[in-house]
Parts: sequence; C-alpha cells; structure tokens
Amino acid sequence: MLAAGLLLAALDARGETSDALGGIAGGIEPIVHLRTYYWDSQSTSGEKSVAWALGGWAGLKTPWYGDALQLSVVGYTSQKLYGPSDEGGSQLLQPNQNPITVLGEAYASLRFAGQTFTGYRQSIDQPWVNPEVSRMIPNLFEGYLVTGRIAEIDYIAGYVTKIKLRDSNTFEWMSSAAGSSGPQQGMTLLGARHSFAGGAEIRIAEQYLADGYNTFYVDGGYPVSLGSGERLRFGGQYAYQQSVGSEGLGSFNTWMYGLTGVYEPGPLAFQLAWTQTSRNQATQSPFGQNPSYLYMMQVAFNDAGEQGWLAGVTLDFRDSGFPGLQAVAQYGNGHAAIKPSTGASLGNQNETDVKLRYDFDPSAKLRGLSFGIEGSWLNQAGATAQGRQLRVYANYEIPLR
Repeated sequence: MLAAGLLLAALDARGETSDALGGIAGGIEPIVHLRTYYWDSQSTSGEKSVAWALGGWAGLKTPWYGDALQLSVVGYTSQKLYGPSDEGGSQLLQPNQNPITVLGEAYASLRFAGQTFTGYRQSIDQPWVNPEVSRMIPNLFEGYLVTGRIAEIDYIAGYVTKIKLRDSNTFEWMSSAAGSSGPQQGMTLLGARHSFAGGAEIRIAEQYLADGYNTFYVDGGYPVSLGSGERLRFGGQYAYQQSVGSEGLGSFNTWMYGLTGVYEPGPLAFQLAWTQTSRNQATQSPFGQNPSYLYMMQVAFNDAGEQGWLAGVTLDFRDSGFPGLQAVAQYGNGHAAIKPSTGASLGNQNETDVKLRYDFDPSAKLRGLSFGIEGSWLNQAGATAQGRQLRVYANYEIPLR
C-alpha cells in the first residue's frame, strides 16, 4: 500500500497538486523519493541471490518553528517485484524475500544557541555507524544526539539505542545487531571534524558499545593544488577496536590503518590506496559501511593480517558534453590474511568493480532522477566459485518545491 501511495505522490507531483503540497500547513515540506533496484549475485561459495524491488520513502518535515523546533516523519518501503524464495540474501528485501515497510524516521529536533538536539528515529552518518545506502532502504537508528559547532569544530555526541538494518522491518538493540551474547545495550557515540585553511581536515570518532566493544577512529585529508585545475589529495586513517565490559562478542583487540592518494587532472581522478589490518582479528562493522579506503562492493579487505591495495580511476563526462555521467573502475587486491585462531593462511583475493551512473541536471525537467549500473567480480583462493554482483537501480527524488 505504501508503494502505491508513493507512486500516486509522484503523479501528483507532476500536476497541479505539487504547489498545494509544497505549501501545506505553513511550509511543511513533503518528502517523496522513489526508487527501484535489481540485484543478481553469486557468492564465492556458489550461493545465488536475485531480487527486484520497488519502493522508496515518503514523509513530511516541518519548518523550524520559532527557529527552535522541527518535526519529521518518514516511512520507508521495499516491495517485491521479483525474487525466488530460495535465492534471498540481496538485502533489498527481508531474508525470506518478504517486503519491508517501516516508520524509519520520527524525530523532534530542538535548537538553542546554535546547538541541535534530535531525539528518536533518525539517520546517522558517521564512520562505522551510517546508512550504508547501497540497497533499497538504508540503515536507520533510534538515538538521542546533540550536534553543533564549537570553536571551529563540528561535533556530534549522544546515545544510540537501536538500529534498523537494511533488510529488516524492525529496530533492534545495537548490541543484538552486533551479535552480542550479553545484555541488550546501546552505544555512546562521539565525533568531531575540523577543517583547516586550504581544504585540509581531520575527523575523529569514538563509539562505545557497552558490554561489546569500543572503536576509536581518526582520519584526515590534505589537498595540494598543482595549478591549471590539477590537484593531489592525500589521506590517512587509523582505527583501534577492543572488547569491553562483559565482552558479549568475545575478548579481542584489533587495529587497521590506511593511506591513499588521488591525482585529479581535470575530469579524471586516479586513486591509489593501501590498508593493513592487525593479525589479531578482522575489524568489526555491524552498524554500517566500513570506512576503509578498500571498502569495495563485495569485500573490505579487512581480514586478520590482511594487507590490501587498490587502484582506481573515475571519469566525469561533463567536459565531453554529457554532464551528470560518471564512470568508475577499481581493482583491489588483498594478501597475507590469516585465520587468527590458528595462524593458517587464507590465501589471496582480488576484486574488480565497474560502475556507471547518470544524474539529470538540476535545471532539467527530470531533475532528481538518476540511474546506475554496477558490476563486481571477486576471486578468492580456494573458493568454489567466482563471486559476482550485478546491481541496476533508478532513483527519483521528487522535486515537490
């Protein structure tokens, strides 16, 4: 039903009702984002996963009343168009290929002296805790957070109680989502970002999952202008994770670091990156995308002891008469990974990703519409099959205002 409502909203948005929607109740902003997604994959163990879904999200957001209060409610849905019952696992739908419908956002924000408190269901975008938007519906969170800016530092601080994973209808405690055998617990989250003159920046994150584990993370970037529109960008990252409290995920500690460089001569960008993970254990990322420079479509090259490198190129076709068209090709290789309990080698692995995306110009009649197609091929030593993924998607963020 919600999918049908989304489609009706899209039709209304193209007609006379769009003006009425944009002005209801003194400036309340309607939100309608339609999307469809096709997924076809095979794991390195030979398991197949196929699904095609239609849905998106729709809701309302108020203006800032008295520059102090804002409310928002957004529902999300992913309805099955196609999906064999024995080929689940795409995360476009539930594991059993059933549809997803959930009240994903429902929050109140209070603003005072430039600082904003937001409570209940909301989106969070931090290293290790984020939407991970590469499926139909993103991760969403229940939490109580303060954000703002103090002394040139942007910050976020608060407590996150629950998460709704991408393929789920329900919110569950952060500890349960991580797989902890301990009591149900939430996560304390802290983050800060500082930008320097010239475009350099540093970012720090601290996340404490009670009776689970703690993550400390820092990264930074530094651009260098070469003149004539060319520039270099350098980056570095480091993470340390360790079990805490009753250690519901077991006793462990691990770390990772990464280095990257990007050369941008006009519409082209060439990237090289390197990461290293501790031999103690793989890094944990149950609440969103791993921030590793080697996070690719199928693996993040973050097994215990793994050393990985990546080479990639991005081409923007704006200077070739096709603004909005972008192509990406990446190759990642990992070696020296081990099974930490025995020290046995896991062998090498390599992945190749190719992506093509087109976004309509913001001034065009179809502004807000985008299309993408992505392919990935993963080879792992000793695997029974080549891992592969095909993703085809379209998004339409309806311009209701």
